[in-house]
Amino acid sequence: MNEAGLEDYVLDLFRGVGWSVLHGPDVAPGMSGAERSDYREVVLVDRLRDAILALNPQLPMVAVEEVVKAVLRPESQSVFQENWRAYQLLVGGVPVEYRDTDGGDVKYARARLVDWESPEANDLLVMNQMTVKGKSERRPDVLVFVNGLPLGLFELKRPGEQN
Repeated sequence: MNEAGLEDYVLDLFRGVGWSVLHGPDVAPGMSGAERSDYREVVLVDRLRDAILALNPQLPMVAVEEVVKAVLRPESQSVFQENWRAYQLLVGGVPVEYRDTDGGDVKYARARLVDWESPEANDLLVMNQMTVKGKSERRPDVLVFVNGLPLGLFELKRPGEQN
């Protein structure tokens, strides 16, 4: 088995347990089915927004947008700190305040990003060969997304290859 065959096998395993599968170049920026507007983006913002709306139906759209901004906005230059922050947001939700529908009282909530009790209620996606451009260009073999958030990465190597 070569690396491409291994990649297809991994994608089929995910597909077999109900995950959606996309090929990165088919949904790259500029394509008709683009999942992001820029190669520097790694969060699938539309999927994230849709998930926040579905998981938090009490939130007005302005609060949903604030939650999206909070998730995307780094608060530290430390990778360790940002990973801890991301973990806390995933597990505990994103704190948000908003005015109730009649513009009166300020309300406070924690917006859920993932439905941990009913995993099938989440948008589960794997994508292969998604190009990401930063200081250099990277193209992981398989990226795992939950509600538009990249939570796992597979860099596959040919089985039996010593190096």
